[in-house]
Amino acid sequence: MAVLVPIVALALASSAHADDATLEAIRAAIAESGANWTAGYNEISRLPKHERPPTNALPLLPPEDAEIFTVTPTFGAASFADQSYFSWRENNGDWTTQPKSQGSCGACWAFAAMGVIEAMYNLEANDSRWNLDLSEQAMLSCSDGDCGGWSSEASIEYLEEWGAVTEECMPYEGDALIACFEVCDEYDDPWTITGATWGDVATYTMKALLEHGPLVAHMITYDDFDYYEGGVYEHLHGDIGGGHVVNIIGWDDSEDAWIGKNSWGTDWGEDGYFRIKYYNSQIQTYWPYTLHVPECDCDDADGDGSWSEDCENRSCGIQRDCDDNEPTAYPGAEEICDDEIDNDCDGAIDDESMWCGPTQSEDTGIEEEPGGCGCSGAAAAPAASLGLLTVGLLGLRRRRESRRG
Repeated sequence: MAVLVPIVALALASSAHADDATLEAIRAAIAESGANWTAGYNEISRLPKHERPPTNALPLLPPEDAEIFTVTPTFGAASFADQSYFSWRENNGDWTTQPKSQGSCGACWAFAAMGVIEAMYNLEANDSRWNLDLSEQAMLSCSDGDCGGWSSEASIEYLEEWGAVTEECMPYEGDALIACFEVCDEYDDPWTITGATWGDVATYTMKALLEHGPLVAHMITYDDFDYYEGGVYEHLHGDIGGGHVVNIIGWDDSEDAWIGKNSWGTDWGEDGYFRIKYYNSQIQTYWPYTLHVPECDCDDADGDGSWSEDCENRSCGIQRDCDDNEPTAYPGAEEICDDEIDNDCDGAIDDESMWCGPTQSEDTGIEEEPGGCGCSGAAAAPAASLGLLTVGLLGLRRRRESRRG
């Protein structure tokens, strides 16, 4: 054992030196080319190469009978695709969900699909705050896909038939051998899709397709992509890694770049997002697609921004109104004293109470008893009089307790 320690240390030192040399070579290539991106150590590049996420995704190929979406440029007419900049992160809210980490399992195909579905439910609910967190592990365990990848056509068919469940239902462990029966019973009422729209790889067409939601796209990774910190990536150094599936969520013509979302954690890239030159790394070689979720005619009769209907497949979101006839009642509203309305939809209606005042805690619904009063200051007694009242009530309570004794 004493002999092995220096050998292991020597091996680790050698690996560190190799990584340093790779990073220096990448930075030199960036400087020489004048490219506009930076490289460094992150959640991925700190790992030994054999522990990094596998890039073995199959190319995106539509079914033979699929209709391919295509759009002719309008050259400045009123068209979504004529905008010089667009991002689903900055369109009156952030409609994307937080980038996740696939770990050492080649499940980018599942993460890319869930990333689109989560965003599409936000869009269908017209609520960028919804942010469903769907389970990649359930798709990994219950489908024919595994950590070695899966075909896009098969994964779409699976989602159409079986749908998805939440992360809470089956947390991600990055292991395709985890049995499907470990999933909770949410598959009795899954989050479904209604189909997919495929597009051709022309830049203008992809922009137009993005109007309908984020895209699933295929690219080729190289050694330097592991070290990406920020800026507009373009491949400059290193060996080919393999196929990888990501989300495209926007574009920036001033930089000739797509805006993408990866599944390598938030320590990689620009908090898990990235920008990449048009056509670089074969990102426009295979057909991209977007997914569709069930439509819902959500009703907001009182115009308070929260929906009243619980539509099929829950498309109206979680910000549902508990009383769509009362504009002061909706999730997140401030409770008002003594109005006999459950303003914040927590099941507790505040009654007439001498305890109501600005020093009381807000009625958050957490361990709140119906009839309790935790209100805004608008209907509250002055703090000074409340303090005197509190002292008087405590004295009255003590006298009552002493009589009981």
